Amino acid sequence: MRKYILILIVCLLFCSGCAKVVHSTTSGKPEVLINRPYSQEMVDSFEDMMVEREYITVSTANNTLIFQKELTNPLAIALLSSNGRVRAHIEFKMVEMHEAVRVIASPSFITNPGDEYENHIDQSNHRDTKKLQEEMTKLKARLESLPMDSYTPMATDLTTTSVVSTDDIRKGTLTNEPPATYNPNGKVEIILVHKSSDNYAHCFVKEPGSYNQIKDWGRYSMLRGYIVSDEPIEKSFQNYYEIKLQTGESIFYKVDTDEEIDSNFGIADVMWYDEYLERMDNVGKPLVEGAATKLISYERKYGSYQTSTGKTVYSGHLDNIRRFVSTLTKNKVKVAETLLDYDIEYKEFDDKFFIDNREGYKTSVSVYIGRIKKKVWGRFKLTYHASDWLFINQFGVVADGYRYDSNRIEFDRDNSDKIWETADQGLNKSLYSLASKISKSKKSIIRFYGKEGTKDFTVPRMQKKKITDILELYQLIKSSV
Repeated sequence: MRKYILILIVCLLFCSGCAKVVHSTTSGKPEVLINRPYSQEMVDSFEDMMVEREYITVSTANNTLIFQKELTNPLAIALLSSNGRVRAHIEFKMVEMHEAVRVIASPSFITNPGDEYENHIDQSNHRDTKKLQEEMTKLKARLESLPMDSYTPMATDLTTTSVVSTDDIRKGTLTNEPPATYNPNGKVEIILVHKSSDNYAHCFVKEPGSYNQIKDWGRYSMLRGYIVSDEPIEKSFQNYYEIKLQTGESIFYKVDTDEEIDSNFGIADVMWYDEYLERMDNVGKPLVEGAATKLISYERKYGSYQTSTGKTVYSGHLDNIRRFVSTLTKNKVKVAETLLDYDIEYKEFDDKFFIDNREGYKTSVSVYIGRIKKKVWGRFKLTYHASDWLFINQFGVVADGYRYDSNRIEFDRDNSDKIWETADQGLNKSLYSLASKISKSKKSIIRFYGKEGTKDFTVPRMQKKKITDILELYQLIKSSV
């Protein structure tokens, strides 16, 4: 209850009469991507910026810059604190990428630091963070204006990292004792990619068999850890894997005994660390070699990239686009940028691709593309979605003055709360011509003939446009293999 009262007071005290700042960044916090390698000059620049704000440096270890200052507003202290202390706290996570650094700022208030009532109140959307974002953007421009050879690389080692306790960092109780040493010694590493605002730890506990949630889960965000042993501890039909974190702390990851360790990584917001580095390395790079479209940010929680053209591409889709165009003989950039708007299914066993235009389960007419190496083919697909079966065995089309009547054909059927009847045919010359005429028509009507009667369907404008677009893509791919 005390926590919620404190949050309410902070909102009333600091945000009354002002709109909440919404940051249009991947993290939802003040953030910049500095297209320079991580360097001492970068650390010094952030320290100088925070000194001007009257903050002191708490830590620059483990690629995280932490700054604090004591609040002196007597009203704020009286309302927020029982021990007479409130701290402003800002962390900058420096995420190293390919010759670039993504900097994410996490501002907060620490009330009653150091005692049993200590509380951390997120301030990522406080009105003052707009100014912080502006200062970070100016700092980015200044650092990027310096020549590359003027930077002093940081002596970072991704295998062995000296770290301090996250609690000590946040409480400001650092001592002169040497920090713990994080050394995986070749063991497999993971990284916790949940948000710093997340309160609950999905699939993690403090002890095997425990049902207690880990408190303040957000403070573990972006920590790495290694799997201590390949042999889990089994309790109550669940396997528990010990994870040794960079802080020296151990937590336990749980999965059902019949599941692989990474089966719930998506739910738990966990990634293999080498995969995470690979994904982050794509930021700042083009969609494919030579493309003007670049990947400008990575949303780790959902595994998606934001492109410079404003589109979202998921990591698996990006892999399929790059895999698809890698064996084309020409037009690689044009095909890759076009494929951002299509679903790609890849069957690795026989190196086969299918490309479709996301019509889903609704009543529709569409064309999709298949490819194995240099062989490219099209498919013509009709879907009927309704409440009752027609048991369709034939269809007809009227497209302006053109008429088409099919032979008797086989429709596949499926159902849940509604029914689907689907015909999927090779795009021969006749059906290619039909698809083309539908796409160019002012009005096209499809009649479904079945044992239970007939139904007419007027092809929507957007379905006609999608057919036009995919027929153009079909010809482009055929000319590019």
